[in-house]
Amino acid sequence: MQKTNNAPTAHELRVFSLIVAIGFSVLGWVIPTLRGKDIHVPLLLVAGLVFVFGMATPKLMVKPREIWIKIGNVLGKINSTIIFTVIYFTVFAGVGLIFRIIKRDRLFTRFKSVKSTLVMKNEISPFTDPF
Repeated sequence: MQKTNNAPTAHELRVFSLIVAIGFSVLGWVIPTLRGKDIHVPLLLVAGLVFVFGMATPKLMVKPREIWIKIGNVLGKINSTIIFTVIYFTVFAGVGLIFRIIKRDRLFTRFKSVKSTLVMKNEISPFTDPF
């Protein structure tokens, strides 16, 4: 099996540093301004340093980018677990609850009592009831 080279290019590292710098700038300047508060100078300094070092020497951004990707992978697993769990319970539990409310029994687990014998409903027609 051939191993692929996943080393980021200088262009990718510059783009990463630009995105991080913009993110810190938004946190340090835009959000406080919109809320009517003072500008957060340390965040703007971090944004400036990340931008300068990322553009001048993009190799310095290799380790922060790797850490960022690892954090993103962990958060993605957590988010997907939560989202799929909510979807599962919403869809299946919701449909099951609706079927119980309207007393729908597609698996014919309930028997219909007739006189002294229990008889199951045998009529199955896909044309009259698609569900």
